[in-house]
Amino acid sequence: MGIPVSDELRQLESKTQKSHKKFNESRLVTPFGIHSNYRFAEPYPHYFSRGKGSRLWDVDGNEYLDYNMGFGALVVGHGHPAIVQRLREQLENSTLLGFEFQDADKYVRLL
Repeated sequence: MGIPVSDELRQLESKTQKSHKKFNESRLVTPFGIHSNYRFAEPYPHYFSRGKGSRLWDVDGNEYLDYNMGFGALVVGHGHPAIVQRLREQLENSTLLGFEFQDADKYVRLL
C-alpha cells in the first residue's frame, strides 16, 4: 500500500509555502493566478525562480528535473553559456530597433 494522497498533499504544501503565497498574490491581479491554463495544478501552481541546464528551482528553493523543457524549445537546456553570452552581446547593442536588423538573415538561416 502506498502513502495516502492526503499525506502527499500535506508534504507538498509544507515544501511549497512560498508558491502558495505567490499564488494568492497573483490571483489578485491575474485570472486564476496564472497566465496559461496548462500551468494550473491543484492545490496551486508551482512558481519557479530559475533554471540551469535540465534543472529548475521553485521560489521555495526546491530543485526539479525539467522534463518539459519549454515544450521542446530548450533543446540545450536553461541558461546555456553560449546562448547567454550571445544574448548579452546583443542586449548591449539594442533590444528593439524598430527597423531592419543587419544580422536578420543570419538568424533566418538558423531556422
